[in-house]
Amino acid sequence: MIQKDRDIRLKIPDSFKKDDGTYSKKEIDSLIQKRNTIDKHNTEQLIELTKEYGWISGERIDCPNLETWLIFRHADPKYFNEISALIEQEHNAKRLSSWHYKLIKNHINGRPH
Repeated sequence: MIQKDRDIRLKIPDSFKKDDGTYSKKEIDSLIQKRNTIDKHNTEQLIELTKEYGWISGERIDCPNLETWLIFRHADPKYFNEISALIEQEHNAKRLSSWHYKLIKNHINGRPH
């Protein structure tokens, strides 16, 4: 999930934001649609995994640099209520670090995209 998240974001150059004419509208729309599809799938999958197993962190599964929190950082607003409840529960259970909790909350509370 995390690798797909990173891969699609690396394909969307910063110049998309500037709309300098290098990329066609069709190319931009296609990559953004693909990114949105990946974000939706990843968000739904992480919600289900978190409900079943609790927060999946690098420390819990002995996988350094596992950045699971990025999935919720890229979630669509329609998931915010469910994510908010989950991260509260996981933070209170000490499975979600305060730092990652704050990063996700920052997104839910309206960080710029």
